[in-house]
Amino acid sequence: MAKIENVSLSYIKGRIKVEVLFKEMTFHQLKDIELDQYYFFEANMDNKKNDVQLDVKVCLPINAVNRMNLKNNSGKIGSVSYNVTSNGMIVLKTIHMLSPDMVKKRENKYALNIVSDSKSIVNISYTLPFELYHQVIPHNLLTKEEARIKASQITDDILNGNFPKEFGPKNKKRKESINKTNTKNPQRSIKIWVARDQAFKRCEHCINLHTNNYCVVNKQVVQSNNACSRFFTPKVYLGGSVSPR
Repeated sequence: MAKIENVSLSYIKGRIKVEVLFKEMTFHQLKDIELDQYYFFEANMDNKKNDVQLDVKVCLPINAVNRMNLKNNSGKIGSVSYNVTSNGMIVLKTIHMLSPDMVKKRENKYALNIVSDSKSIVNISYTLPFELYHQVIPHNLLTKEEARIKASQITDDILNGNFPKEFGPKNKKRKESINKTNTKNPQRSIKIWVARDQAFKRCEHCINLHTNNYCVVNKQVVQSNNACSRFFTPKVYLGGSVSPR
């Protein structure tokens, strides 16, 4: 049986990286069990002090392993990288990138189950406590099951009229900013002046002047000889059509 040298867990760009490094082994150890066209070996680590358990099973193609006999040779067989040392020993390492959705929560532990089937076949079962997991993985990163439960709780709260606290301060600040904006920028009144005697653009020719000399734009009573920048008069086209009607 192979032995595990080290296992590392890291968080890179939204994905979880799991690396398992095996201790040096000989070709005889690697070829201990032959299954059809594969060599099979397994290793496990049970750290009761930290409550960590790791089980790894690996199958490597016989043809690929036979090519590793060259001195100082290195390369990859599927998800397993290897390096042949100068004294003929083999160092193997598995590297896998996981989505957080693949992590399962079991009571106060997290379980990572990896099954890789490419040129090499790797099966990894990795269980570690909540505290150790979150030393590497951000606390706000939820598993798929945790996200579903939290979304259900938020939905129930909203239906019951209890909005989440994080929504309150944001809306309050937004209302305050709108009020400040309205205070700083009050609606400007339109300037009205007395038009020249021969000017066409005056209130008596404007479509916005209604009964009793009431201007619907300025919302006030004006004189027929007044004028403003909002002057508008109907256009008469050839043939007698008028716009607006």
